[in-house]
Amino acid sequence: VQIGASKNKIDPSPSNFKGEKNIFRKESKDIIRYFSGRFDNYDDAVKEKSRIEKKFPESFVVAFENNELISVKKAIEKM
Repeated sequence: VQIGASKNKIDPSPSNFKGEKNIFRKESKDIIRYFSGRFDNYDDAVKEKSRIEKKFPESFVVAFENNELISVKKAIEKM
């Protein structure tokens, strides 16, 4: 679940993300994206989005394949 993005690198520690402990980041050439949790299925990701959007209202579900972002639709089709 993506919770934010920045041009600046932020340490994914709980103190920087409203107490959240499962934050990780993925860097690309222009932007650094921050995510909460890693899930093997869409339903679990949606539950996390529902939980975390109280702290991060702009959060949304994303999908990865081979450590690269892909569309959620494509990920669901592969399940």
